[in-house]
Amino acid sequence: FLQFVESRPPGSALITVSNHSSTIDDPTLLVASMPWRVLIDTSKIRWVFCTQDICFRRPILAGIASAGKVLPIKKGGGIDQPLLAEVQRRIAQGCWLHIFPEGKVNQCRQLGIGHYDNRPASTAAEIGRMKWGVGKLVAHSPVPVTLIPLHHVGMDDILVMQREPPYSLDLGSSRMGQRVRLIVGEEIHFKDLVEEHERVHGAVPKFIASEGDLRLSSSAEKILYSRITRRVEDALMQLEQRGLAAWNQQVAVATG
Repeated sequence: FLQFVESRPPGSALITVSNHSSTIDDPTLLVASMPWRVLIDTSKIRWVFCTQDICFRRPILAGIASAGKVLPIKKGGGIDQPLLAEVQRRIAQGCWLHIFPEGKVNQCRQLGIGHYDNRPASTAAEIGRMKWGVGKLVAHSPVPVTLIPLHHVGMDDILVMQREPPYSLDLGSSRMGQRVRLIVGEEIHFKDLVEEHERVHGAVPKFIASEGDLRLSSSAEKILYSRITRRVEDALMQLEQRGLAAWNQQVAVATG
């Protein structure tokens, strides 16, 4: 996906999505996958968002996060929360945004399902495993969006979290210097979903860079967000299957 980071068409935005298996997935993985010419050009570095209660709970943390191009989001605030407007402005400006659509760390190696208060399997089957924010950003973007899925395995061995509340770091089990596998998927397209929605409900309103979009989403729009997010989920799950199969084979060879 480096070509989209460095030379995507003018006036277009880039969204990358991935599973979230440790608190250091960002910036560790994205830094490791980028050449120095990108890392020293702050205009090309990704934006990402983090919950207020983690990255912005103290002024010094907020300063570090802001300097690292991290935007605040309210945990449990929903897809119409005002803080999402700043994220939308970055998309409208043609920036690169990385999203963890699971919404939290999950070390079960099963996308969107497991411990750490992720959705149970029955709920995931009904409404999906991912948060719908990515669907809203894509649907209302005033500029073309390139969306690339990523999947990684191994970060949960580097920084391990306990399996029971309060889900603290398990430093005794964490091990630095472990191998990590990152797979980059193909671009995901959504034009057909948006056009199908617009044939029935009319044009989807677009947010603008100078103002953002604080309007409440309609029921029909939420269905569109869900369909877009499901397509993202399907792509990530396909990468998950490939990634885990390759990882397990590698482990079997190493231990066999």
